[in-house]
Amino acid sequence: MIIRKYDNLYIIKIVKETINNFDYFNQEEISKLFHDIIMNLKKRYQINGLLDINVYTNEEYGMIIEIEEVESYYDEIDMHIHFHLDTLFLQEINEIKDSLQDVYFYKDKYYTRYNQLLDSNIIYKTEEILTKGIKIA
Repeated sequence: MIIRKYDNLYIIKIVKETINNFDYFNQEEISKLFHDIIMNLKKRYQINGLLDINVYTNEEYGMIIEIEEVESYYDEIDMHIHFHLDTLFLQEINEIKDSLQDVYFYKDKYYTRYNQLLDSNIIYKTEEILTKGIKIA
C-alpha cells in the first residue's frame, strides 16, 4: 500500500497482488479494507470527520483510492464511498511504439493503456483524455 498526502487529499495505491480476488460486493471485505486503510492513515496523520472516498479499480493494476477530508469538525469518522469499477488506467509515454494499444494524444502528451512493463505515472482520472484527446492507435 502506497500512501501520498496532498493537503486534504490522500491517494492510496494498492497493487492487484495485494488484493487478489477482492470482492467489491462483499460488505465484510469492504469493511476490513477500509478499517485497515483508516488505521494506517491514523498512525501517520490526524484524520477525522466526513471523508469522501473514490475507489478506482482496474483489473490489471489493482485499485487507487482517493480520500478527501470534507469536514473535520468532529472526532468520529464518517465515510461516503463511491466505487468506479473497471476503470481504464492510462500512463503517460514519451514515444509511440507499434506494440502499444489505445494511444491517445492530449495537451501535447501521449498516453496509453496501463502496462505494468512501463515505468511511468498512472492516470486513473481518464475521462478528459478519453473524451477530448485524439485516439492515435
